[in-house]
Amino acid sequence: MKRKKKILIIENDQKNREALSEILSKDYEVLEASNGKEGFDLLKDASNVFSLIVLNLHTPIMDGYEFMALLSKEKSKKNIPVIVTTSKGSEEEEILCLEKGASDFIVKPYNSEIVKKRVASLIRLNEASVLLNKVER
Repeated sequence: MKRKKKILIIENDQKNREALSEILSKDYEVLEASNGKEGFDLLKDASNVFSLIVLNLHTPIMDGYEFMALLSKEKSKKNIPVIVTTSKGSEEEEILCLEKGASDFIVKPYNSEIVKKRVASLIRLNEASVLLNKVER
C-alpha cells in the first residue's frame, strides 16, 4: 500500500484546523499545529517529511511571516510549498505572502474542492520540479 503524503496544517482556530483536516485527511496524512512554533517543531522532526504546509498568517507565539522567514533558512525544508490562509484577504497581504515565499493563497471560509485542487496541484508541481532538478544535475 502506498504511503500517503504528509501535510502540515498550522492554524490557531480549532474549527478551521478541523475543517482543513477533514478536507485533506482522506487523501493525505495530516499533522496539525495551533501556532507557528508548534508547526516549526513538527517540521524540524526528521521523521516528518512534508509535501505541503497550509499556514494561517495570524497565529499566536509565531505568526505566518516569522514561520516563512525561518522556513526559508532551512536548506532541506525551504522548498516545501506553502499555502497561506487568512480571513482578511487584502491584496497587499497576498503580495507580501508571495514575496515571503508562499506558493499560493486562499481566503476563508474554505471551499473544499478549491482547497483539494490547489493542494494537489502544488504538490504535483513541486514533485515535478524536484525530479527535473535531479535530472539536470
